[in-house]
Amino acid sequence: MASINEYTFLVYQTFNEIIDEYLQSLSEKKRSKALITEDMANKYLQILKDPINSSIANSNMWHQVKNNYSSQRIGGIEILMCKGKPIALKEILYYIIAEEHLTVGHGGARNTYTEVSDKYHGVKRCLVDRFVKKCKTCKSQRKSIKPLAIKPIISKFVMQRLQLWSQGIRYEENIPDNVQIEDDI
Repeated sequence: MASINEYTFLVYQTFNEIIDEYLQSLSEKKRSKALITEDMANKYLQILKDPINSSIANSNMWHQVKNNYSSQRIGGIEILMCKGKPIALKEILYYIIAEEHLTVGHGGARNTYTEVSDKYHGVKRCLVDRFVKKCKTCKSQRKSIKPLAIKPIISKFVMQRLQLWSQGIRYEENIPDNVQIEDDI
């Protein structure tokens, strides 16, 4: 059953399957840091607020967080930022991509990724590509190979007729007596 917060062109469950496929394609080492979860973001925010507290994280993590992230208070909520953009958390990634995909009018993966990456940090291109590939609206609009509308001309004497046509001879009564056209019908 679809909830009110889901978009009709791609359900939340399908997007979770896309994320699971993506994470399974990564090595064991990269999986834990590929997408930032809400818990990780809260931990990073704690490190930024209280850099001296060593019980939160070790020195390597502290340096990584300090050098790569910042925090900003927006509307009374502390938000984790990277390179001046808010981090796209794993839990809200579906809503971020779906909203931008709707904004570009189902305009394809490239346009959707451009919009998302302009506003958020940490969105993977392959996730946007897979999202658009599974989008029901985009699937129905995708160009498909259609058969020819006309049948090809298969005749032995097509070239004779074309030569006569190019010489301005359009009708049978205008054909000179020395030219004979054979019909293969």
